[in-house]
Order: sequence, then structure tokens, then C-alpha cells
Amino acid sequence: MPIPRINLWALDGLRGLLALYVIAGHTRWLLWAGHAEWSSSQHPAWQNVIAQSSAVLRYGHEAVMGFFVLSGFFIHLRIARDLAKGDQASLNLAHYTRRRLHRLVPPYALALLLTLAFDLVGRHTWPALYFAEAGNELLKISFSRMGYSATSVVPALFLLPSSLGYHFGTNGPLWSLGYEVVYYALYPLWLGLRLRIGLFAYLLLPISILAGSTLLTGWPALVLGHYSIWLTGAALAECLTTVRRVNAMVPIAMILAAATAFGLHHLPVSRSLIPSLILAVVYGGGLVGAFALLSETWSSSIPLRALQYFGKRSYTVSARPGPSTVLRDPRDGAA
Repeated sequence: MPIPRINLWALDGLRGLLALYVIAGHTRWLLWAGHAEWSSSQHPAWQNVIAQSSAVLRYGHEAVMGFFVLSGFFIHLRIARDLAKGDQASLNLAHYTRRRLHRLVPPYALALLLTLAFDLVGRHTWPALYFAEAGNELLKISFSRMGYSATSVVPALFLLPSSLGYHFGTNGPLWSLGYEVVYYALYPLWLGLRLRIGLFAYLLLPISILAGSTLLTGWPALVLGHYSIWLTGAALAECLTTVRRVNAMVPIAMILAAATAFGLHHLPVSRSLIPSLILAVVYGGGLVGAFALLSETWSSSIPLRALQYFGKRSYTVSARPGPSTVLRDPRDGAA
């Protein structure tokens, strides 16, 4: 049975797009006082255009959901290929752990060092901001959870930043990496179930975890509550390596489904009818699936190639496959 081509370079482009979006969103947050405060302040009318148009950057959390789907997709891709070909699938736990650490630890350590260096400069230059004494209430609340206490430093050293409710310095965006580490650790357990009980594993473990998360609070409940989004990527990898042929309309349908779920996610009425988790699964999975099925013509376009440059920077160790590979040497890791 032929294995369908998956456009990994297009997924690099998607990763780059999401990364730049999150960066821009955090930049906006540092510059934006809030809608109510801005509206009541004295400012030239032309500045309203910039302020209002920047609202498109406030969906950073939704972008991270796309990252989770991408991560599950790439982690499970090699096993999905083996299952599609009917080969015996297995995971070398030592190799898997070493590869995850090899990809993750170097950039993470650099991020911690850069955060410390910039915070030393920032504390000296803007002490009121760093000591949560700025006039803006939102900034005061946010910076009160940032610093270098034991509750922020110790979890970060164990690759679980923000897990105790305090960020490592001002690097709040590291929170998603702690989620990823938990999902990496759960993957061998889930894969063992997948190889023993088949596709039922996509329901059994997530449902068990969701049921257990209702007994938890805080960070553990949030992490386990998002696990199904990560597994959506694994399911997508199996789907795209199993089907014989993909209709040209499928990527368009995926984009429409993702856009619809994204829109519903931000309608107060729909939130009471459709759980946010389901909507995140649809818009995250739809977005990743659509990019995975893009033609080589699209992935070689100048805008997407520019985004690929940033997407590739997220890999510290990676064999470089061609623009559209048949999964002979897939990237089995993300983040």
C-alpha cells in the first residue's frame, strides 16, 4: 500500500508562523495597557488604528494548542509509518529519552541564561516594573508571579517551569514547555497501550486522565486537561499515513473546520454548549492537517519558505528531509 506524502517543510512553515505570532503577541502584551485604560487616556486618534488592529495578536494560547498538536504529530510519526506499513512497531526508550533531551535541553538552558541576563539589566533599568510597582494593575499582577524564588527556579531546573505558579524570571512563555515534558514522559506509556489494545488507546488513556484531572487542581489539572490536544497530533499522524489517497478538497475542509471551531471558541454562547477542549482539538488538528497536505508548490512559495527558516530553528538536532518526504526518515521529535 503506498504511503501518502506528508509535507514536512510546510509544517516547518506552520511552526515558524506560530512562533512568530506568539512572539508578537507577547510583545503586544508588554506594550498594551488594556482596552479600557487605553480608551480613557488622551492620545491622537490615528493611534486607535494601531491599537485596535493589534487585537489580532491576542490569541497566543490558541497558537500554543497548534504547537501541542504538532508535537504529538512528530513524536508519533515514525511509529505511525511502521503501523501503516504493517511492520512491527517498537520504541527504544533509552534512545527516545536521549533524543528528547538532546533536542530540548540545549535551547532550554540557553533560554534560562538569557532570561537571567536580560532580567539583571531590566531590574536595574525599570525597577518599578520588575518589583510589581508599576502603575498598570495588569502588569503589577503579572510581575508579582515572576522572579527567582525557590518556587520559580527549582521547577524550572527540572524542566517544569511555572508548575508551582511562579515563572522563571520574566520568561512566562516557558510554561508550555513544562506541559510538553509531561507529554513526552506519558508517550511511552500511551504507546504501550496503543500497541496492545489498538485504536481504543486514543480513548482509554485520555478519558482516564480527564477523569483523574477532575480530582486535581492547579497545574496538574491543566496539564492533563490538555493532553487530548497533544494526542490529536498522534491520531493525525496515523490517519495521514494510512489513507491511500487524499482528495484535493480535504485541506480546504480542514481549514474551514479549524476556522469554524476557532470562531465558536470565542463565542460565549457556544462555550456553554461545546467544551473548549473539543474546539481546541478541531482547530488545532485542522490547522496541522491542512499544512501537512499542502502541495509542494505552496511549500516552495517565498512567504512559506521564509517561515520555514524560523520553524527549523526549533530543532537542535535534525536530519533535513526534502520538502515532501515519504517518511523514510521522519522527524520523530518536536519542540
